[in-house]
Amino acid sequence: MSDNKKYYYLKLKDNFFDSDEMVILESMQDGYKYSNILLKLYLRSLKNEGKLMFNSRIPFNSQMLSTITRHSVGDVEKAIGIFKQLGLIEVLDNGAIYMLDIQSFVGQSSTEADRIRNYRNKIANDKKPQISANKDGVQMYDKSTPELEIELEKDILSGKPNNSSAKADNVPYADVIDYLNQKTAKKFKASSQATKRLIKARFNEGYNLADFKTVIDNKCVGWLNDANMNQYLQPATLFGTKFDSYLNDTPKTNRAYRLAKKMTIEPTNVFLIGGKGSGKTSIALAMLAMLRETKSVMFVNTAELLRLITGRYDYPDFKKRLIDIERAMNEVDVLVLDDFGTEGGIRSDLSNPKDAFKQVHKDMQEMLYRVLNARFDMNKNKVARSTIVTTNNLQEQLEMMYDTKIISRLIPKNKEQRLAFNGMQDVRGI
Repeated sequence: MSDNKKYYYLKLKDNFFDSDEMVILESMQDGYKYSNILLKLYLRSLKNEGKLMFNSRIPFNSQMLSTITRHSVGDVEKAIGIFKQLGLIEVLDNGAIYMLDIQSFVGQSSTEADRIRNYRNKIANDKKPQISANKDGVQMYDKSTPELEIELEKDILSGKPNNSSAKADNVPYADVIDYLNQKTAKKFKASSQATKRLIKARFNEGYNLADFKTVIDNKCVGWLNDANMNQYLQPATLFGTKFDSYLNDTPKTNRAYRLAKKMTIEPTNVFLIGGKGSGKTSIALAMLAMLRETKSVMFVNTAELLRLITGRYDYPDFKKRLIDIERAMNEVDVLVLDDFGTEGGIRSDLSNPKDAFKQVHKDMQEMLYRVLNARFDMNKNKVARSTIVTTNNLQEQLEMMYDTKIISRLIPKNKEQRLAFNGMQDVRGI
């Protein structure tokens, strides 16, 4: 009997495990698990040309991925975050996961450049606004580790002779690099052949000078004043395969940039809400990086603070530590309360949705109330010191965990000071 079943398979190059991404991945603790998860996701995505969805409407969530890869939910979630940082996957707002390198593992090498270009166009089309977004899909951390690459053009990859030098080259290499140098105070050369290849590749895809300037502006917002990320403000990072992603991350970063500038002039509260891994913490850290030149800043994870308050850490001097922490939280110019609400938890009995979340420990509530009062000018009825909150929870959920006086102190009335990620909307209309 003949076998009419259609088979899908990967064609891995012999140096696959020698790539920078795989070397970094496997050098991590539990890296062998992440490598195994990655290969299983590649295989799972083959029949849909690199796109991972449970079906045409439902994306995979972390529990589903745990089942099909036979790894724990925690390992899967951590692996997904790492893959995003390494530029191996991209997760769209509707939860669809794209395996970005899949086109390198199918077909013949002579058609690889065409396939990669078509695949990128497909991802770009799928990024267009969806009718609805599934909130149970795996959500990704917004701050990706930039990918450094030198991209050869289609004719070079296919082995065809390159006759472009005989034609006029109207790509404004100098204008792009001059703008980059102006914004970053660096000294890149427009004559670099590697840089010219990257710029020309993007122009061949239909991008223009204005797009290059937008990408440079967007990434300068979060990276220019960040000692760790500033090194990535270079052509190899900015003008590579993530160019379209960098071009389209304008709304949140620009609003965050404006709010950070406002904080340098007057105290302002900011509320960042979105699903796990949606980029809230990344935005908050970028704002702190901008502000720390002129302001004192402090970052507090509320779940860790609760552990200290309830004595879960075996510190003999934990009471003194708490006093010092509270004093610093009272006095610092800019305070970040990260993952606010995770310290509340969800009740096991969800029969009454209005009582689904546990009240946060009273000592934690009392401490935060004192801190927020210290950061508020009662006489002028206005914020005295800036506070940035990141949370996975809607306002109505936070009000189940905390006294409404605390929530009213934290959440700004001005909707311009509230940023929603991944389609989440607060009940007060963010």
